[in-house]
This record gives sequence, structure tokens and C-alpha cells, in this order.
Amino acid sequence: PNAVIKMAVQRGMTVSVCNPPGFDLPYELTANSAKVEVTHDRAEAFDGAHAVYVKSWSSAKHYGSPLEAEARSGLRDWCADEDWFAPAQKEALFMHCLPVRRNAEVRDLLIDGPRSVVIEQARNRLHVQKAILAKVMKEEL
Repeated sequence: PNAVIKMAVQRGMTVSVCNPPGFDLPYELTANSAKVEVTHDRAEAFDGAHAVYVKSWSSAKHYGSPLEAEARSGLRDWCADEDWFAPAQKEALFMHCLPVRRNAEVRDLLIDGPRSVVIEQARNRLHVQKAILAKVMKEEL
């Protein structure tokens, strides 16, 4: 989520980061911007949201370690689901950069539902990647 947060803040967006306790982002990323709000309360984070961008949570402390699975063991209720969206956020979009672990990061009902824009997101990413490749290859010639 680091790159997404940096990009959003650079473009003037206010970002609410909601994560499980113990899975905090690097302090440097969240402390230096008035545009980044951090909470462990989903209802608070979703209040007024236009889009919800979900990422899998890993502990920087345990990254790549066999202890990571143990650290994640109590996070079953952190699998994104349609019921996370209150009636006030009925128009909020669901985003994910893919690939996704279905029913571990996000429930099928949400990712396949009408608020999901993950296919459009992937399509846009493909066009951007092609443009970058064309620019790099042009400079190499």
C-alpha cells in the first residue's frame, strides 16, 4: 500500500488507512502528511470514502518469515466483504491491484459485484505498462 498512499497524497487526496493492530505501515509514510489518517476502525476509515483500495496485510516485522502465517492467524475478519460498506458508502468503489487471493483478501461477492472496478483497473495498468515500455525502447534505440 505504500506506493498507492504516496501517489494519492501527491495528487492531493486524503487517505484513510485502516489496518489490523500490529500491521502498521512505516512511520515515515504516515507521520509526515496531514493527508494520511490511520485507524484500526473500519467504520471510521470508510466514512465518506469514494473508493476503497484493499491490499493484503503483511507484518514488516515478520515479512518472509514462517512466523508471518502465525501473525496473520487472527485476521479472518479482515477479508474485505460487501458488508464493510455502510449505506452511506453505497456508491464507493472497490479497488484492488490484482492478483488477489479470493476469500482470503476479498470475498467473491465483493470483487465480482457492481462496485468492483478491478478489471478496469487492470486494463488501465496494461496500457500504462505498454506506454512505459514503448518509451524505454524508443530511448534505447
